[in-house]
Amino acid sequence: MKPLLKSSANVLFALLLIGVTYFAGCKAGPGLKTTAGDFIYLAENPEYGPRDIHPAPADGDTVFTDPPGFNWQPEEGSRGFILEISRDPGFAQSGELLKEAAGRGSLVPGSLDSSPVVAGGGSSWLVSALPMPLHRPSFTLGEGDWYWRWRCVFSPQEISPPSAARRFKVSPNSLEYKVPPIKELLARIPQSHPRLFIRPEQLDSLRGLLETSQPHKRLYQRIEAYADTLLQLPINQEPPPYPDDRQFRYPLWRDYYDLARKSGQVLDFLGFCYMMTGQSKYAYRAKEWLLAFASWDLDGTSSMTYNDEVAMPILLNGARAYDWIYDALSQSERETILQMLVVRAEQAYARWENENYHLKPYTSHQTRLVNYMSQVGVVLYDEVEGPVKWLSYLLPMVTTFYPGWGGRDGGYSEGPSYWMMYFNYMLQSAHCINSAMGLDVLKKPFYWNNGYYKIYAYPYYGALRPFGDTGIGAYWPADKMNLYRLASAFQNQYFRWRAEMSEPEQMPVAETVVPTGV
Repeated sequence: MKPLLKSSANVLFALLLIGVTYFAGCKAGPGLKTTAGDFIYLAENPEYGPRDIHPAPADGDTVFTDPPGFNWQPEEGSRGFILEISRDPGFAQSGELLKEAAGRGSLVPGSLDSSPVVAGGGSSWLVSALPMPLHRPSFTLGEGDWYWRWRCVFSPQEISPPSAARRFKVSPNSLEYKVPPIKELLARIPQSHPRLFIRPEQLDSLRGLLETSQPHKRLYQRIEAYADTLLQLPINQEPPPYPDDRQFRYPLWRDYYDLARKSGQVLDFLGFCYMMTGQSKYAYRAKEWLLAFASWDLDGTSSMTYNDEVAMPILLNGARAYDWIYDALSQSERETILQMLVVRAEQAYARWENENYHLKPYTSHQTRLVNYMSQVGVVLYDEVEGPVKWLSYLLPMVTTFYPGWGGRDGGYSEGPSYWMMYFNYMLQSAHCINSAMGLDVLKKPFYWNNGYYKIYAYPYYGALRPFGDTGIGAYWPADKMNLYRLASAFQNQYFRWRAEMSEPEQMPVAETVVPTGV
């Protein structure tokens, strides 16, 4: 982890900055000691880089979920974290709660999916053994004023002084949003397939809609007709390297990008049609595509580091197809495809890890990968080792600050163009997590309010779409779909109105940018 501050000044300076309330929090009983040295969070005005997320809730903030999500920046060498929440700005019970937590196990978590130790209750809480400086508690607080602070853990016996206390208010209009321990969430994922968006016990009901619901039947007929055209599409060949020793060439990159998106669409549509009907022609062709991708050099021109716009559709849509045609694959075919998907997923995880994404989330493609990896992790869970790590990393982000580009008012600072695609994937990810784990991440105010961003930042009569890639006149059907989903989720008539104003009149099923039809 990249250090925030490294110095050898004595602890007195740090104590003076935190004030006299520090001493009440420091008396943790025998066996625990606080470290000497300066800590960046003890400064009166901590300096954070332009790409660093700031501690939240901010001092003086009003929050609209109970409990809120908490995030902060770690110190160099941190192996775990302690979160303290209290009605008392002096945290008078801190020492007692620390002693209780230390008596119930190590303050250093054993892994990313370690369950935190919760001590206290009522007006004072302490959560220890946190593996990341991110946490949304599994208990509610109650409306009114609260204070929070954190500590860093360097060894089972060595902790930092507490940070400065920050005050926040839980609104009387807050929505309950508790998050169970990660182990509990992962245990809810179905043991059999399909797992993605639909659980095995719901599959017959979904298929039954094709007989009992005319709108669903008509939509599926359009999807199936398009899928039939994809059956004859030639399987992609492994992209050749860029000329001149891997020097980037936009025209080639764009060709590879378009081919990869098309292959992702093929896997989505064929896999989905097999799941809905059991017709072997769809599973057989999807399997051919998956096995072809598995034969490519996983560290070559389709790797995440060489060209992520080729790698990402293979990873996401490959996992979807694997889930939906699972019972049509032999054991050896499953193992071959699994090996390919795991390598690609580890490449994606390495991008988070190398850049400390949970601390510096203002980067575009890593933000997209959160939504992809939630789906990949659910599909592959309990079949290989990686998904526990991937999901244990992303779930605390999704339930606290994510997305970094957004905010409580529902804005999206990457711009309206990126919003169309990225928010579509966020909604897919939210649906995946809720279906597989029973966790409704749409409870965050960001999601409640996000439709207003489209209403105000890009009015329906606007000719320009600023702050992003595409500019004049063009649209993607994701505009309409995102707003319809928000209108349905929150029963919001304004989102519905804006969706009706968006082109096209009928949603296409042949869109390659996002898989709209499915």
